[in-house]
Amino acid sequence: MSGVGLMALVVTTKIINSALVDLVDISSETHTGQYLADIACRSIERCGIPLTNFNTIITDEASNFRNARGLIKSKLNAAHLVEYRCLARVYNLIGASISGDTIIKRILRQLVDLISNIDRSQRLVAKLRQLGANRLTHPVPTRWFSTSSAINSALDLKETLELVPKTNEFGYSRWGDTLEDEWFWGILRDLSPYFNRLSSLIGHSEQCDSSLSDSFRKFLEFGKFILGIAGDERRFRAAVLKAYVTHFGRINLDLLLAAYALNPNYRLEFLTERSIRKAKLYMLTLLFEMGHDEEAGRVLTREFGQFLQKMKATTTVINDVHSWWESSGSAVLKIIGARLAACHASSANTERIFSGLGRIITPARNRLNIKTVFELMCIRIHNLARNSVRARRERRSSAPASDPSLEHGMERLSLGGFDSEAGILDPRYEVDDHSEQDSEALFQSTAYLEFKSFIDFDLKPLDGINAETESLRRSSDQRARELLESLERDNQSQ
Repeated sequence: MSGVGLMALVVTTKIINSALVDLVDISSETHTGQYLADIACRSIERCGIPLTNFNTIITDEASNFRNARGLIKSKLNAAHLVEYRCLARVYNLIGASISGDTIIKRILRQLVDLISNIDRSQRLVAKLRQLGANRLTHPVPTRWFSTSSAINSALDLKETLELVPKTNEFGYSRWGDTLEDEWFWGILRDLSPYFNRLSSLIGHSEQCDSSLSDSFRKFLEFGKFILGIAGDERRFRAAVLKAYVTHFGRINLDLLLAAYALNPNYRLEFLTERSIRKAKLYMLTLLFEMGHDEEAGRVLTREFGQFLQKMKATTTVINDVHSWWESSGSAVLKIIGARLAACHASSANTERIFSGLGRIITPARNRLNIKTVFELMCIRIHNLARNSVRARRERRSSAPASDPSLEHGMERLSLGGFDSEAGILDPRYEVDDHSEQDSEALFQSTAYLEFKSFIDFDLKPLDGINAETESLRRSSDQRARELLESLERDNQSQ
């Protein structure tokens, strides 16, 4: 950003959205995990917010930030903090993997060329506007919801383009071949459902009021959508499924399964017995990290069993899961349930702040000191937050009684920018031969078998999956395993 390296500490809540707590110039320092953790701890102590009010630490998965998360917990002596990677970044990586398919990459490159050629002709743009067409959306290579918008805008524009006179006056020689390329348009139609759902998934996770359990539910629905399409009915299913299954292993599965299992609205739909056991292990681990003893762990497992039985017997919809847990009658389980219900899905608001900083620190304003930049950014966030709250109130007042479908709900999402690591739409790319991946080979892969051992989309769970490898990464984790195994042995002996 204009040669300036900045680190932002942002507090996100469901009530005030985002607040910029601190902005530090780290241009001249080595960005080690230790150094970043020191800055974060100083900022947290200086901001005046009680440490008990902080619930989670969310960053991307860069090694220095991944190391910093654990160091922050240790330095602040805050065992209650839950630390994990941004979920929206994982979803963006799925989009990057899908777009790495040879044919998909070629088609997206052709789409970019089509949009660029149309935008370069002023007469053509004026003619399209005269015919009532909307402007095409130009995809950003690292923002996959924009790819969805670009595909849809091109498909919507096709019929209008066919009405434009086929003359050089409107630059037909530059975009006419693509217009006549039915193979190109057919593939765009095939790709549209995948990118539309992925766009909705990313947008949902980036909202300030998104919870881990709700975002994970959307993630599972996306997987069920992919698996529910017969191979002969939809092209690129194998490429999309491979991207999904591969990145399934990159999410914080223990945390997400626990958050999902403790959401009273979902009643363990899609989960196998192995998933439920993994969720219980994480709950016990988190409980021990917070300083509770084994007796509290035994109470938690008993209350979790009672919670599952209670949820299976009711169809009541809980609107505020966090408040529901706070007022629940459980002695121990509500500690974990309320904490996980308060976890946000992503750190996307921090990314948006960096986008805003790029509009403040420009070549014409390159001598602003860090204090001025911080204050200007706080004003900008305050104004955006007010507009966001107003928009949410208007949506609620005009919302239909029933929940919108996944497709129609996209119109109500606040889709902000979020970068992934892949530059898929590289103009230097050379197209090579491509052959469709073998779906059957994918279904026999280790990654798919591991995925299916945790998730059951209305199918029988796979048998013969090896037991999970013992982990010695934390003493509390080991204690959780030993306690759960002991309780399971006691139940079997009875």
